[in-house]
This record gives sequence, C-alpha cells and structure tokens, in this order.
Amino acid sequence: ELIRKNSLALEKGVELISVLDFVQKFSDSEDVRQQLSVLVESLASVRMDYLHPSEEEEQKRRDENERKQKEKVNALGWSPHRSSEAIDAQVKSGILFSGTLKVSETNYHVSFLQINDSAQIERLRALLRLFVEAHPALFPSQEAIASQMNRLDRIVIASISDRNRGVHGDQVAVELHPDDLWSSSSSPSAAFPRPSGRVVGIIQRNWRLYVATLQLSQNSLPPASSSSSSFSV
Repeated sequence: ELIRKNSLALEKGVELISVLDFVQKFSDSEDVRQQLSVLVESLASVRMDYLHPSEEEEQKRRDENERKQKEKVNALGWSPHRSSEAIDAQVKSGILFSGTLKVSETNYHVSFLQINDSAQIERLRALLRLFVEAHPALFPSQEAIASQMNRLDRIVIASISDRNRGVHGDQVAVELHPDDLWSSSSSPSAAFPRPSGRVVGIIQRNWRLYVATLQLSQNSLPPASSSSSSFSV
C-alpha cells in the first residue's frame, strides 16, 4: 500500500516521506531527532505486539471480548450462552441435553429440542418416570402415559426467552427446568406434563438467509415521516 501511494505521489511530482525522514532531513535539533527515533521504535514495538501477541496477551483479549459480549447480552435481557468447552463437558456428564431446535409452525413462541441421541432419550424418559412416580394424581391413565412415554424424544421450550436467541434448525444445548415447572411450561393439550427447559448454548448455527419485515412502533417514527411504518429486511 505504501509503495502504491509513493508511486502515485511521484507521478504527480510530490515527494512522499515518513515523519521520521522529514525530521531527520529538515530539523537542526539533534534532541528532536533522537526523541522521534525513540517514539518510532516504541510504536513499531507496540504494533508488533498487537500483530503477534503472546499467549498471555491473546487470552486477555479473549477474556475482554467475552466480558463485553456478556455485558451486551445482559443489557438486552438475554441469558449468556455457555462456552463450547462447558457445553461439551456438561452434555457428556448428563447435565445438559443436545439436539436440533424446532420452532412450532402454529405458535412461534413455542419450540422444542428434538433429541437424536438414544442415550439422552433414555435419560429423559427415566427422569419422566421418576416424575410420574412422584405425582401419580396427575396421571389418571397409565396406558396413555406408557404409550406417549415410549415416543418421548423432545424437550419443550415454552417461550422466546427460554429459546435464548436460538433459531429454528440450530444445534443447541438445553438445561431442564425443575420438574415443578413442567406442568406450567407444557402445552395444555398434552396428555401429561412434558419436560421443559431453556437453551443455554448454541453448538452449531443453522446459517441461512431470511427475509423479514421490521414493524416500527409509532413512538419511534419521526414527526415528518410518512404513514408507512414497515420495512423489508
């Protein structure tokens, strides 16, 4: 880039030199020259540290970026996502469940985690069996329970806040709610309270293009704006 600019300057009859060269060429003060040389060396050292940081400096940058991201997320009212290392360890240890996030076609507030791993499905069914044993009054028909339990392979995500920035098709990690919240979080039409939870991390995004409209409130429109308050995105 510097060579290109120098060539353009020469074509126009302009001499292009650095500040250091300018001072050394035109300044009569040796003290000014020495101070400028020290300054240039310091700036060069800082630039090299930035382009080639040590492992310690690189970790500091990552920590600072993570801190800023958490502050931004908290300001918007979302729960921070857990790190990929924490998610991997907690899925393997059985603390979290993983699978594909599916948003309801009839109610965008509701979604669910579709679990594909057989070991996780069996663990979820085992938790539901314990719930049934602890709350027998909620389950008048044992045959219906057995039939639906055998097909249980998903966790209800009952609200947009519990979806926590997850998008339809994302691979996500979900933490179960306490079982006393299952009945209030599940669909009223369900035969029994279904396990519900919240997204705590994105394992892999389902990147794709979306077309949407942004509906502005009247309070956000300037006084001189037109009557239209919708924009295509």
